[in-house]
Amino acid sequence: MKKSLQVLFTGIFLALMPFVTLYALPIVIFKDSIMPWEWTTPFLVFLPITTGYLVLTYKMIDLSFIINRLHYYCLMSLMIMSVILTGTLAFDPGKLSGNIFRITRLALFVFTVILLFLYIKDYVEYRFRKIMFPKRQDFQMSLNRFLQWMKSEHKLANLAFILKREIENFLPAKEVTLVKVDQNGKAISLLDNTKVNVTHHSMTNECTERLQMDVHGFKINLYHDKSGTIFLYGRWKMRRKLNPDEKIWLETLLNYAQVVIENQDKAEDLIALLSLEKDRDLLPHTVKKAIFNISERERKQLSRDLHDTIIQELLALARDVDIKRAGCADPFVIDMLSEIREGILNNIKTLREIIHHLHPEFIHKMGLPLALNQLCLQVQKQSSFALHMHIDQHFTIFDRELEINMYRIVQELLNNAIKHSQAEHVSLILAEESTRYILLYDDDGIGIDKDVLKRQHHFSTMGWPGLNGRVAITGGQLNIDSLKTGNGRKGLHIEIVWPINRGL
Repeated sequence: MKKSLQVLFTGIFLALMPFVTLYALPIVIFKDSIMPWEWTTPFLVFLPITTGYLVLTYKMIDLSFIINRLHYYCLMSLMIMSVILTGTLAFDPGKLSGNIFRITRLALFVFTVILLFLYIKDYVEYRFRKIMFPKRQDFQMSLNRFLQWMKSEHKLANLAFILKREIENFLPAKEVTLVKVDQNGKAISLLDNTKVNVTHHSMTNECTERLQMDVHGFKINLYHDKSGTIFLYGRWKMRRKLNPDEKIWLETLLNYAQVVIENQDKAEDLIALLSLEKDRDLLPHTVKKAIFNISERERKQLSRDLHDTIIQELLALARDVDIKRAGCADPFVIDMLSEIREGILNNIKTLREIIHHLHPEFIHKMGLPLALNQLCLQVQKQSSFALHMHIDQHFTIFDRELEINMYRIVQELLNNAIKHSQAEHVSLILAEESTRYILLYDDDGIGIDKDVLKRQHHFSTMGWPGLNGRVAITGGQLNIDSLKTGNGRKGLHIEIVWPINRGL
């Protein structure tokens, strides 16, 4: 009830304060009033306003907005009131001199008008901020856009491109470059991986982690470690000082960039450290989960890079071949161009299969059963064994993390079957019971030595270590058995069970 009582007593104070201070107390002390009591009655409207605010919070007035600015606006109003009152007394002393109540009335009137003006000005600026301050709005959108990009971008080259585009679009800047200088003084532009001569830059003094600017340009040390230092350089198109909004925006953008670079570097160091861990079982569950999340994120980034760069370039090349073929009259050249075109299209098809293998986004769109059926069709084209797969007709899964990890586990089992099993028959069964999911894998291949599996504790998100890790982070149980078959070969039987979390 504390906040409600504060609002209630504030409303009572605002409603009764004018009557007490401007009429009642002056009558008692000086036998005269500063203001007639009738003039104080409008302030009683604060009582119903306060009651309405308690019932309809934020529907009528924002009391926190008024209170947070009250002390500042009162100080501003007091200063302006003092200047106006002093000027009035200086230019017309006979009209107000000797009448303390007349001076007080004028001071209160001026103070109230200025106070209301400041509140109205603040409210109008807020309501029409997009029209009155379009540049400030653009700065805010730019920072939000930068953060959204950084959620999925994890390469310094992409960060360099984004910083260059944002800074050159919003500031009178040019030649914005993100540069990495190693311990030997060799400078490489992270934007296009070319050598940079930093000594020609106008700001040759020692660069610090604080933004440095002069009439020629700016620079800042975004990150420094034992491998080198990352700088951001830029030059001005015209010589002028940045206004406060521009300077705050630039400093905020660079602070975000520093956090992104530092986090990326620490993540790489952590992965390198974990790769030296001899016993994966000693790693905390949350660390294992983070490792596989990073792995999936990198797969997604790599697949997107392949799709947005190489595939698009190959498609453009295929269109160029079509244009050349259409304008050619030599049958031999036409046949040669057709073969080249077919080769390009085959490479595009192969790349798309690799992209789907790296990051099968269609899992969440079509569901795990259909995604696994497509995976089996691809495996049958590449393998020499007969693959039999059965998925429970009523199989449903709503956990996206478990869904992608199930897909990766099946993917790894089939990859192992293709590369190592030498099997003639492979079967997969995915079933759902009332309280658990079950994945059964069987083949008639050469089997596997379980002692070898126990020794495979090196850091990896692929192979048997990756399969064990994915089962562990999803709360599953893995059982492996390698049995002799009738022809003297060892078969492999794997059973993985996950509990079903139905929620509430």
